[in-house]
Amino acid sequence: MSQELPAPRIRFATAEDADAMLRLATGHASEMHFGAPSPRRIGEMARMVFERGKVLLSLDDDGTPVGQIALVIEQPVWSEDWMVSDMSFYVMPQHRHRRHARGLLLAAKDYAKAMGLPLMVSLWGRRIEGKARLMRRDLGDPSGAIFFIPAEG
Repeated sequence: MSQELPAPRIRFATAEDADAMLRLATGHASEMHFGAPSPRRIGEMARMVFERGKVLLSLDDDGTPVGQIALVIEQPVWSEDWMVSDMSFYVMPQHRHRRHARGLLLAAKDYAKAMGLPLMVSLWGRRIEGKARLMRRDLGDPSGAIFFIPAEG
């Protein structure tokens, strides 16, 4: 019988976490299939998330942030209703398979539930198979798909 790993420590980010958030967001951007990471754009996203939502951080044993999910409260383009959606969901490669992603996902679910809003979590970029299994296990079947067609193809 395998021993289950302990749940990671999850907390809301503060302004003092800006450097760690930039490091994590840059790591996430480097795994995307389109566009070079831009510190300016990542900074704009971080400011917008702090204005309209929350960032949840997953911490390693010494308290260093090793994963994040950035959540915003927004309206879809087709509705007046509000929802919580993710802008970035990333765990550093060396900390994957240690429950950080699952902890962040469950904390995001709890946050949306506490706000009384539905949660929309997107999945795109490279290396999505593991995240897809995690999300399917904890959220159920997906309700959509994203297709990306490169300009040169």
